[in-house]
Amino acid sequence: MRSFHNHTGINLTTAKMQLVEINFTGDEFVLENVDEDYFGEFLNFEDKETKIVNYLQNAFNEIIMRKPLKSKYVSFTLPHEFFYTVQIPFEHTLIHQDLIDHFHWELSVLYPEVLSDDLAVQYAGLERFNDSYSKALVVAIPKRFLKMLHNFCAQNSLKLKYVDNLHIASDNIIAFDHSLLDNDIVLSLYISPEYYSLNVIQNSRPMYFNMTKLDNAGEVVPLLKEELKRKEFGNFRNIIKSVISGENIPDSFLLRAKNELNINFERLNPFDKLKVNSDLTGKKFLAERAYSFSSAAGIAFRIV
Repeated sequence: MRSFHNHTGINLTTAKMQLVEINFTGDEFVLENVDEDYFGEFLNFEDKETKIVNYLQNAFNEIIMRKPLKSKYVSFTLPHEFFYTVQIPFEHTLIHQDLIDHFHWELSVLYPEVLSDDLAVQYAGLERFNDSYSKALVVAIPKRFLKMLHNFCAQNSLKLKYVDNLHIASDNIIAFDHSLLDNDIVLSLYISPEYYSLNVIQNSRPMYFNMTKLDNAGEVVPLLKEELKRKEFGNFRNIIKSVISGENIPDSFLLRAKNELNINFERLNPFDKLKVNSDLTGKKFLAERAYSFSSAAGIAFRIV
């Protein structure tokens, strides 16, 4: 626990910046701040860095004017479209650097339009096929986005810690659910304006991960119904909990999922086990849309 620095998580979308600050007082975690600010127009992250950072700075200034940060450490989550996400088989004998080289090579084949050396790569194990091969969830992001966020932090005298996919970061919250047993399986659904993603988690490790592009929110239930029929789900009979987070999760969606999928999703609340600072300015978010801050909160909780 002592390795946890007071930490701010920032979730960026094309429309807004969401911020969650979590501090550790010595014996408990304290929610210091939860807030958001809209950019005024949708960001195009292919624009020049100076233009993007200017919009980020304006939103950040609005938030810290309402409540200044106490933490100097900050991490970011970004939408699915920023990442190249793929499942890749690998040999167990490969050491870490050989694995990274292998994944870079696979990415160069899958995405020939992108220079593999321009990508930063992370991975997590998914499943073991046999004594020789496993499959990894590989997540890669163009290094220019990391440079942009580093520059933003530098101009605000902040220290950049991590950058992660918004759903993977959100699911860090599940690791803090002490009611879960070691082999319990959790089904996690994340809905954003252009994608939904599904993550099956056991022992804080992804067992299955997939994202699906959407034309509209009404597609989620029928597409998810088909996905749950895939043979990969044959091993996931012990799903004891199903959670959902994202941009907008109305009661009507939860009811439809229950009726058509026979799944009782519960909105993921990243703050329910935190002490809340008495001078918190964003209390309305805790009551109304806590689940929508799961990515910012999840990356703020990240330690390793």
